[in-house]
Amino acid sequence: MKKALEKSGRYLLAILSIILIANAALAAWRSEPRRLPEAASFPTSPSHLDEGTDTLSWDNGTAIWFFSYPAEAGEDSLFNVRFLSPDSCKLQGAFFMLYLGEDSLYTAPYFAPLVWSMGADSFPSQILGGDTVPWAEVNAFYPNWFFADLSSFEIHLDSAEWFHIGFTGVLEQSTDTIAIVADNGVPSTPYSGFMWRGEWYSMDSLYGVGYNLFIRALVDLGSGGLRVLSPGNMPTAFHLDSPYPNPFNPTTTLRFSVTTAEPVQLTVNDILGRTVATLIQGRMSPGAYSIAVDGTSWPSGIYFANLAQGRNRQVVKLVLMK
Repeated sequence: MKKALEKSGRYLLAILSIILIANAALAAWRSEPRRLPEAASFPTSPSHLDEGTDTLSWDNGTAIWFFSYPAEAGEDSLFNVRFLSPDSCKLQGAFFMLYLGEDSLYTAPYFAPLVWSMGADSFPSQILGGDTVPWAEVNAFYPNWFFADLSSFEIHLDSAEWFHIGFTGVLEQSTDTIAIVADNGVPSTPYSGFMWRGEWYSMDSLYGVGYNLFIRALVDLGSGGLRVLSPGNMPTAFHLDSPYPNPFNPTTTLRFSVTTAEPVQLTVNDILGRTVATLIQGRMSPGAYSIAVDGTSWPSGIYFANLAQGRNRQVVKLVLMK
């Protein structure tokens, strides 16, 4: 019994040593945040794409920090952001904000964007769509923003599907570095992180502050148009969007978001207050949703969509023109 206990103790010590060595290696590698110089040229307001609603926006203020990605990190180490698709959609591309200072260490070498969906905290052993995204030339889109066009890979996402966008560096020299920009980490979120040797580390767990890395997803929602997603893409407020299209004939789409797991009711009423359709009635998890409205059997006229959850109420007008 004594020998068995001693043997078990040696195994436990060996395992503990391996864990301590791995943690020490990660701590030695990880890039500490560095504050952007005041002279760095970053846009002070959001920038727009083709439509006014498609905005590259800050999470909480302007860019503050940057994290470097050194050559010695290896291809199994990458910065990445976790997103939640608001609806069934196609991933059109990804935006990356890089720090391009005068220092030659922070140039813009090529890098390979990676996209994967295998659970919330997983390593990209398989790329969405079954294709391996090749080393991509990332085109400048806006000062410090770079865009990777992924439309040709036919990456389709289900509604409320979690997926990651990250990148690895194509670094030719040991001094090459890619620097990804982050915000000030207030409020802290768990959606940005670092993948190292197959393990997910959130920025919060690594640094004690949940910095949001400036990586954005561009998705095509079909009739809902393009949308730029921020990390997590979790709604922060109860909201019912105006229908699109509106006026409509005979179908349109309603998009809404809820922030608590409570019963939700979404109805459509005519101008006299009569309910012509109950679209949703039941408990829903926090998130962003969309639902089709079919007015084929309704006469032309004005209708009202009513969203209710707990004490929250919101109404939008629909115009059916046949």
